[in-house]
Amino acid sequence: MAAPGTALALAGVAVPSGTIVVVVRGAAPREWPPEVFATIARAGHSAVRIDDVRLAPFYALAGGVTAILVDARTLDMGALVALRGCREHIRSLAIVVVAFEPAPSVLMRALESGATACLSWPVSSEALAQALHGGAP
Repeated sequence: MAAPGTALALAGVAVPSGTIVVVVRGAAPREWPPEVFATIARAGHSAVRIDDVRLAPFYALAGGVTAILVDARTLDMGALVALRGCREHIRSLAIVVVAFEPAPSVLMRALESGATACLSWPVSSEALAQALHGGAP
């Protein structure tokens, strides 16, 4: 794994230190609200958008990623296994699952698989920022 603070190229994408990986597609029928990206920017982070949560471990293991933000609707078994693998290898990684509609069983499975926070949308910018920084054990 790379030393903290270094930028790596992964599949042609620079992954600077402090990056938040945002899963933008998968099973989710809509895009993330713009305020999510505004909150990430205000916190001094950059966002890398990926379209499959199963790619998240590759970004996380490359170094520089501090959090993964996932829509609860994308959490099938493969996604949960990928998130569990991320947390097993990088204990300081925040994994934040956002539910746009009630999904208690999905959120429980996410927490059991290593999510550090589960939020229901709409959520305040402060709560989102706190969750994105909450990966330390």
